[in-house]
Amino acid sequence: MSEVQDIDPQETEEWLDSFRSVLSHDGVTRARFLISRLIEEARARGAVPPSILNTDYVNTIPISQDPIYPGNEELERRIRRILRWNAAVMVAQSNKKY
Repeated sequence: MSEVQDIDPQETEEWLDSFRSVLSHDGVTRARFLISRLIEEARARGAVPPSILNTDYVNTIPISQDPIYPGNEELERRIRRILRWNAAVMVAQSNKKY
């Protein structure tokens, strides 16, 4: 739920009652429209609401459809070795200083 303390629970309940009424009388489509408009208004006035949609990354392309990228395995192996060597040298130099 919200981390912000409700300073006017009665007003909040009135808003929620109104929303429930829209849902029951006008349906989900109308309720979604009103929520979208409220979010737009909040953003326009600098009262940006926290994100309510937070999903994990999901790859939409099956592995079987992933393109095969050309590469030079020997060159890539050599680069990895150079990077490891560089990291080892940096650690050794740092250990000398301290």
